Amino acid sequence: MTTEAIGELVTVDAQRYALRGELGFHSVAALWRQAERKVDFATASELDLQEVQRSDSAGVAFLLAWARCAQQRGGAVTFNRVPDQIRAIAGACGVREILALDAPASDPEQQELQT
Repeated sequence: MTTEAIGELVTVDAQRYALRGELGFHSVAALWRQAERKVDFATASELDLQEVQRSDSAGVAFLLAWARCAQQRGGAVTFNRVPDQIRAIAGACGVREILALDAPASDPEQQELQT
């Protein structure tokens, strides 16, 4: 028996969205379909990730795709309250700067590496 990972894209308002649940290989395709239906990437400016419980490199690819779609449509996105797991994967993939994922204030070692 397999259990499908659940992720959800929530509309906060016309410019703000939030992701909940899992952001990984088993959920990003469904999440991207939700985003394509719900999101005007030209005006969507914030994506809150605080309620993402687990992520993998597919989740980072999802964020890159979101940022690219926003840029292509003349918009921009800020990723808020990014879990450490996503920051670590983005750093290992060399895309932390592209996604503008600065180290959290609670991580002095990472802050030092960025200066």
